[in-house]
Amino acid sequence: MRLRQPARQPNRGSFRDLAESEIVVALFRTLVIILVALLPRISQTRVVVTDAAFYFLIGASVYNLLTALLYWRRIRFPYQRHVMLLIDLALVTIYLNLGGLPRNQLFPLYFLVTIVAAMWFKVGGAVLVATVASFLHVYLVSTSGLQTEAVLDALRQSLSAGIPFLYLIALLSGYLSEAQEHERSNLVEARELIDQYENEMRFSRQIHRLLLAGPVPETEGLDVGWRVQPARVNAGGDYFDVLKLADGRLGLCIADVAGKSLDAQIRLPLLKYALRAVAPESGSPGYVVTKLNGLVYQDLQPDMYIGLCYAILDLRNGRLDYCNAGHVPPLLSPANGSELRELTTLGPALGVMPDWDYPEAQAEMGEGDTLVMYTDGVLDARDQESEPYGEARFRSLLHDNRSAEARPLANTLVDTVNEFERGGKHDDLTVLVAKRVAAGGA
Repeated sequence: MRLRQPARQPNRGSFRDLAESEIVVALFRTLVIILVALLPRISQTRVVVTDAAFYFLIGASVYNLLTALLYWRRIRFPYQRHVMLLIDLALVTIYLNLGGLPRNQLFPLYFLVTIVAAMWFKVGGAVLVATVASFLHVYLVSTSGLQTEAVLDALRQSLSAGIPFLYLIALLSGYLSEAQEHERSNLVEARELIDQYENEMRFSRQIHRLLLAGPVPETEGLDVGWRVQPARVNAGGDYFDVLKLADGRLGLCIADVAGKSLDAQIRLPLLKYALRAVAPESGSPGYVVTKLNGLVYQDLQPDMYIGLCYAILDLRNGRLDYCNAGHVPPLLSPANGSELRELTTLGPALGVMPDWDYPEAQAEMGEGDTLVMYTDGVLDARDQESEPYGEARFRSLLHDNRSAEARPLANTLVDTVNEFERGGKHDDLTVLVAKRVAAGGA
């Protein structure tokens, strides 16, 4: 077995972290030197400290001051802890040979070196130091010059009590040191995770500000309401926008990036500003969506996509042109109470096919009709029995509230889904409601 440095050091360690245990050891060694100097005076055995032992203690004190100076000056050299342990073992062994007290009484000094080894090298280092100390002690006792019977008696005491207890100290202190190192590593990892989460939250809030649709244009003849509820705080993969176009037309957009992570959220500003650049070019939703796909395709590779629905409403005649790119189809709720109409066209999500020509379709919005655009977080919401909210419930709720104004209707839809779910959100949820009203009644 060889002494080795711990395989894992705290990854935030500064010099102060690395030298922390050395400083403790230096203070510890100072107390030991004081105790050793006083031990003959407080011992029941009447002994006189020899000149050699006295000068030895002075030399040990100088050595201790030098180690403290190294820490203070931040000086480190290869295998520093290994060398210090060897020196400490040598100091204890020399004092046991020089001291006036019986060697069995001074044997506990090896306990202290073993504890230091456990602090630095965990169980393996502590056991190795205990083994070396045991051999040194047996050698000193065997060569002490005492009578054979006294030597055998001292060895029996060491083998029956001192040495086994030394190994117990090595195992226990080594285990405690490893446990402390493990707890410290866990604490460092926890702090890193917290810091990472806080950075992610700050970044997410910055992105979230970029995703805001901005002031929704107030347009005579149209009542608009919306509600956005991310699954995570300040981090969502949903987006909606309302754009004022030429000739009294409005562009209505809702989108959902696959996933709820920052990777998903960071794609949405690309979509937002690409849409605002392309939308004024044409009154054709199919053209706009096709060009958007070409602009964002490369940024979504290799495994992300955006479901999107874009509609253009002409308030002069109620004509609604729309194009659906792999998104949940919007629902058109007639004011007369007739069946809801699902607005869908054939087309994959953005980022799936690079050269897809997206078709468009038309519908008519009469006075009092309501267009509801929403993300799949509405239909996929699940109760405590994992039953989905589903399209049937959503259609029924829309039918029962077809006369409601846009903003109250958006709030009712989201609140009802939340009440059904009764728990943590599993997906982002966004609802955009546009209700055609009489001119001057919006």
